[in-house]
Amino acid sequence: MQSSIAFADIPLAVKGGGHTLCAGAASIVGGILSDTRNLTCAQVDPWTTIASIGADERWRSIHETPGAQELAVAGERVPKAAVGGLITGRFLDL
Repeated sequence: MQSSIAFADIPLAVKGGGHTLCAGAASIVGGILSDTRNLTCAQVDPWTTIASIGADERWRSIHETPGAQELAVAGERVPKAAVGGLITGRFLDL
């Protein structure tokens, strides 16, 4: 999908859970809006200790995920904030 969008020179915006004060901050005219609000999951592989986290999972869920208690989690301390915004640079354009 990324190659197709880049080839066609189509603008892309990513919308998450809305942890911003600016209404319409994640919107686009004449492009594709990728809505990640339903991409929620959090699990830790017990053998590799690698976490799989959905873009709209909340940080509270990450800290409460079985297996995560023994790991250091570098991330947000606001429990209701979504993972995707922090990982992608928050208010920066992609």
